[in-house]
Parts: sequence; C-alpha cells; structure tokens
Amino acid sequence: MTKLDLWNFALAQIPHDKRVLAEDENSIEAERCRMFWDVSRVKVLSIHNWTFATRRVDCVAGLHVTALGRSFTYPRPGDALKVIGIFDARGRQIDASGYNGMLEASESFARMKYLVDIQEPSDMPILVQIAIGWDLAVQIAPLITGGGVRIRQIAQQAQNALADAKLTDTESVQGGGQPDTHYADARN
Repeated sequence: MTKLDLWNFALAQIPHDKRVLAEDENSIEAERCRMFWDVSRVKVLSIHNWTFATRRVDCVAGLHVTALGRSFTYPRPGDALKVIGIFDARGRQIDASGYNGMLEASESFARMKYLVDIQEPSDMPILVQIAIGWDLAVQIAPLITGGGVRIRQIAQQAQNALADAKLTDTESVQGGGQPDTHYADARN
C-alpha cells in the first residue's frame, strides 16, 4: 500500500465518507492525515524490534577521555529509529549511554543493532502497514468527527492489528530463514 492508501484506509475505519486524492490536497482530511502520519508510523515501528527493519553495523570508535577514565564513542546511524543494543566482539551486549547523536561504551569495538526508520509503507510487511493505518485512524478520528465515533472500538482494532503484526514477525523469526535474509540479520 502507499501512504495515500493508508490515509484512506484510516478514514474508512472512522467511518468517514470523504477520501484523500493526493498527499498535498487542501482538505481537513488530508491535513489531519499529514499531521499524524509520522506519529503513527514511528509509534508502530518503535514499539517492536521488527525483523524487516533490524540492521547491524560495526561501529568505528573515537576515544573519549574523561575524569572518570576512558571510553569510546560511536556515532548513532543517521537512519536509526531506535538502538536495540550494542555488542562487543564476542557478541555480548555491553552498556552504553547516548548523548548528542553519539553512544558511549567501554569497549574499543562494538557492533550496533538498531531499527532503521522506514519511510515508505511498501517497504514494510502488509500487517505492519495495516497496524499503522489503524493507529492513524485512532489519531485522526476525534479531530475529524468531533469525538462522535466509536473511538474505543477503533483503538481496540488498532491494538489487535499491532498484535497480529508482532505475532507474524515473531513467528517468522522462530520459523527459520535462509542465509542472507533479514531473518539471518536479525538473529545476529
């Protein structure tokens, strides 16, 4: 689905009889969808360590010396939505703290596992797209309808859609995979 498809999906769940024909359309519906699109997308992507969005990178450290001793700093990848963990050369998770787009750890080598910020819905599994669409419906429903719709039921549907997407993602990790796939990447 496209972003526009998901906007119209959200409007249909309210239910609302108007549709958005273009992302730059000058309408209340388009304005509300634009306003909350990134909120819903980032919320759904951040809530789970999705295998399709998991990436790893070997970090290049910079030495950082403080009064407390020395540590190593690693730049946070520009496309990182959320850092899942920092791992040493043996694959053990190490403690790290973040500040100003940098992560600081006590190890000279680190491998970072993180979630990439995916902008294009077609790059996501369909169940994740649907979860984003339902969350968008929750966000825009009170503003478009003046609160006169079944918001609790829409919110419950959004939770169900997210649970379905998470379950499918978890089953894909447990079910196996082929080398050089997102499955193999996510397991490391």
